[in-house]
Amino acid sequence: MAEASSRKGGAVHPAGEPGKSEVAELLRTFQELRATTLELRAQNEALARARQALETERQRYQDLFDFAPDGYLVTDREGVIQQANCAAGDLLRVPRQELAGQPLASFVHGADRALLLEQMALLAGGDEPAAGIEVRLQPRQGAPFDAALKVAAAQNQEQPARLQWLIRDISERKRVESDQERLLAEVESQRDTVETLAHTLARDWNTLQAIMENTVTCLAYLDRDLHLQRFNLAFAQKWGTDESELLECSSFQMSPGRRNSEVLQEVCETGQAMSFRARPCARPGEEEAAVSHWDCTLAPVKDGTGKVQGLVLSLLEVTEEVKAVEVQTAAQEALHRQNEELVALTRELNAFAHTVAHDLKQPLTIVMGFADMLHEELNSALDDPQRRMLQGIKQGARRMSNIVEGLLLLASTRSSEIQPGPLDMGDVVREVRQNLAAVIEEAGAELVIPSTWPVCLGYGPWVESVWANYMTNAIKYGGRPPRVELGGSVLPGGYCRFWVRDNGQGLSPAEQARLFTSFTRLGQPRTLGHGLGLTIVRRIVERLGGEVGVESEPGQGCTFWFTLPT
Repeated sequence: MAEASSRKGGAVHPAGEPGKSEVAELLRTFQELRATTLELRAQNEALARARQALETERQRYQDLFDFAPDGYLVTDREGVIQQANCAAGDLLRVPRQELAGQPLASFVHGADRALLLEQMALLAGGDEPAAGIEVRLQPRQGAPFDAALKVAAAQNQEQPARLQWLIRDISERKRVESDQERLLAEVESQRDTVETLAHTLARDWNTLQAIMENTVTCLAYLDRDLHLQRFNLAFAQKWGTDESELLECSSFQMSPGRRNSEVLQEVCETGQAMSFRARPCARPGEEEAAVSHWDCTLAPVKDGTGKVQGLVLSLLEVTEEVKAVEVQTAAQEALHRQNEELVALTRELNAFAHTVAHDLKQPLTIVMGFADMLHEELNSALDDPQRRMLQGIKQGARRMSNIVEGLLLLASTRSSEIQPGPLDMGDVVREVRQNLAAVIEEAGAELVIPSTWPVCLGYGPWVESVWANYMTNAIKYGGRPPRVELGGSVLPGGYCRFWVRDNGQGLSPAEQARLFTSFTRLGQPRTLGHGLGLTIVRRIVERLGGEVGVESEPGQGCTFWFTLPT
């Protein structure tokens, strides 16, 4: 096999094998290629960053365009909308995506379209349009509104020529301008009013003169030195002298009281109006008149600099009114004393009733105890008349004991200090029913009681007494057998209403009117035999902030009710 050889740099290499210089050249070329690749990569990354920055900037300007407070539109030379921001869509009442392709002129009120087309023609001819135009825009929905339009041509070699439009709602500005024009017109029209005012002032002056001379109030004008300068007829008549004599008097001569003089001087010095009551007043040259009372008003008259030049004096005699007030005050004081005496008397009566009740309670307890003992031990030895007498003793003693308890409760409703709280009316009624169990069983009464009750404010022991009185009356004076219905409901205004309804004979309107009055007893004993029951009920409920009443018709039974706050 023949060997090929080559010479380079004095060296001989076998054919097909690169020399060292060629290898070095290849390595250098490779390194250059690698450096170029890294440089291109860096350039690509820089280009990508530049594109990202450009996109970010474009997006920022796009956001500024989209969310600008004013409307922005981009149209072609013929005025066809190519792009719109959000505000433009809101103004024209069309979603901005749907505005593209629509002529701007279609949103301009018919009378103003010529002005818009004129601006576009100026731009097409290369002329500068007006700084701005004002037209009426007609949105797709709603009424037309005033708008200011500005247009400029956008030159871009890569894109066809476009027009950029700024749209601003000027409805509020137009309204303000209209108000200004209206106000100017009003001011102009008020010139006639001002001219009329002089005539009105003259007429008012004459009117005031007539009033001054015919009023019962004494009016006068005093100068800076407090001398009378002018006065009305009532003033002259009150002092019973002629004009010349009065003009020689000063206010100190007419009202010599120290306080009166001090007030006059104070008004002159301070320039502040003042009202006060002055007395006495005497006629010039005479001794002081009988004591009289006057309501006096002093008003300063000032010049342009605010300096007091004189005083307007107004006097109105109120002697009779003052005397009437004195009489009324004396009567009120007497009434107050009587009220205090009545309070003391009531306190004494309550104490007396309390003492009497306690003094009666013990002997009555002894009488009832002995009567029960006699009934148990001697019942078989007694004949019928004797048994009836013994039963009468027991009933009378029990009735007297109930009266004593009623007197104690009545006295406590006046003197006791209680704190009302929320009541479980179901528990209250169950307690009363248990206490009246013997009475209910003896009468064979049917009680209808609801399962739920409204919650109200009250004092448990007192409210038990109210239910006990109502239920006892219903059982005692209802039908035979008695049917007694209880209930309660919530009323508007923060109150609950409770009632006891029976099946008795009912009451006439005249009898109803006499119920709940102190110690009233009807021909039909409807208020308990001792006349205290319903009086106690009314006293208790009123102390708790409620009311009592009855509803009835003859033959239809009665409904006794009371209210309590919630």
